[in-house]
Amino acid sequence: MNKSVPSTKKPDQILLNAIEGFKYELEKLQNFKSETIEVFKVEEGRKLIRYYKEELKRAINNLFKQFEEKFEQAATTYTESLEANIDEIERRLELVISNLERARFTITNSPNEASEPNKLFDIDFDHEIRGYNSLVTDIMKTKVEIVVDTSPFEDLSERFSRFLQLSQKDGKQSVIQPTGILETLFENASNTIISTGVHPLQQNKFNQSTGISSDASSKTASKLTPVSDFEVDLPNYFKDSSPLQVLHFFEGNSKKLHLLDLHTLIGKSQKNSPSFKVIELKIDFKIPIRHRSIITPQGKIYLTGGVEHNRTTNLTMRYVPETCKLELMKPMIYPRKSHGMCYLNGFIYCIGGFTEIEGFTNHCERYDILSGNWEAIKRMNHKSSSPSVCTFGKDTIFRFGGLRSVGQIAESIEKYDVVQDNWTAYDVSSEVLGLKIQWLSASCQINRNQILVVGGFDENDNASTQSFLFEVSEFKEKDDAAFKIKKINPSGLPFSGGFWNHQGIVHSEKLYLLQNYDSPTNKTTSDESRRRILQFGGGNGWEVL
Repeated sequence: MNKSVPSTKKPDQILLNAIEGFKYELEKLQNFKSETIEVFKVEEGRKLIRYYKEELKRAINNLFKQFEEKFEQAATTYTESLEANIDEIERRLELVISNLERARFTITNSPNEASEPNKLFDIDFDHEIRGYNSLVTDIMKTKVEIVVDTSPFEDLSERFSRFLQLSQKDGKQSVIQPTGILETLFENASNTIISTGVHPLQQNKFNQSTGISSDASSKTASKLTPVSDFEVDLPNYFKDSSPLQVLHFFEGNSKKLHLLDLHTLIGKSQKNSPSFKVIELKIDFKIPIRHRSIITPQGKIYLTGGVEHNRTTNLTMRYVPETCKLELMKPMIYPRKSHGMCYLNGFIYCIGGFTEIEGFTNHCERYDILSGNWEAIKRMNHKSSSPSVCTFGKDTIFRFGGLRSVGQIAESIEKYDVVQDNWTAYDVSSEVLGLKIQWLSASCQINRNQILVVGGFDENDNASTQSFLFEVSEFKEKDDAAFKIKKINPSGLPFSGGFWNHQGIVHSEKLYLLQNYDSPTNKTTSDESRRRILQFGGGNGWEVL
């Protein structure tokens, strides 16, 4: 800081000049305020929104108008062809009937001729009738059908939200900031014109090196309204129109899909345990082990990756309830197993995992449900197999832990910005946090600013009952968002273990998870045929259903 040069001006003149300077800044601010009110009018914004709404309607109407014209043309061609076919078969039937009536008349009125051998009776009349019956039936069943693939409509509102956004341009942050000392000039006589050296707004500044605080009593300011710790307060995951609102898992090395209707869980307890419906899939192969699956808010179940014939696969399949089959979709870019998987804004994200070529990987990709295509996204900063991933808000994904190599935990948390296609890593050591980041744990956002992270395994494959809250204290578009880890509980879960199905589902203000049943003789394997149903929320803590 430059040293101040002694002034030769009188004190009253110095103050007068300062007052004039501040008045000038105040006048500029007030003028801007009045101009802004005049320029930015709500009605103008509404008109702009209505204009693009009408443009969109015109585009849709034009599309359907073209389709109607194509349909009318096809229907006309079809009708003309159908009429020609009908006329031809009608002519043939009339000729057959005429010939048979003539033959009958001859037999009836000319007994002499009837006694003579006649090839007419060598004909199989039933066969001929069945033949014409087939021709008539085929014609009657023929029609022009309008086949509509409704899958592009599943995420229509979310996709429109990508293009309809409010933009706010802020001024660049000034290099020079006022200290704030003049605002508090006469609040406390003891600090008059004496600087403490630390601005009040800087006293609670977050650790910029990690962005994470392990102190549960951190005073970091939050722009979000505080919620009670562990409160499950989010809308239902599934849309009301979703035909399937279920917990699910595919049984590896089998042809079975297990479904549990969420509506049947209301009021259930361990004494009245619900049971899964087992679907025998009509497929000619077995479900790969170490796969991952997910259900979208629209009730569509997707399965990706795994190990098939001792090799990792890039298979992508979608469950078709009407036929109990798995529909093959476009394959992933990278064959992988033990990856993280989550859904956000019409995309399915596959995070990390294990590949044959690379082994433990940081490669990531996403599947566009609308177009049916996979595309690579930015790699994570760290490799991670069997990570826990979950979404936060509308444009963020968090990755917790995982394995970076055999017996070594990826002691990091990463945040992915889907808009910027960028990963930000926060390396966290167990010593600093006071907890161990695990692999094969589960995580899910449970309210406006908290993610619940539970279970998993440590570097020695010891199963864990650990739980903690990952709190977003101040969420920004930039990477300097403030996070806080709190409520660490080494015995947070009723049972220890991991989660092959790490997707948490929020329904009726409760969180549902499916936990593995680990083998009592081999702690690294689990029972493929069953899952433990965990329910959290409503002030009752964890319940096993």
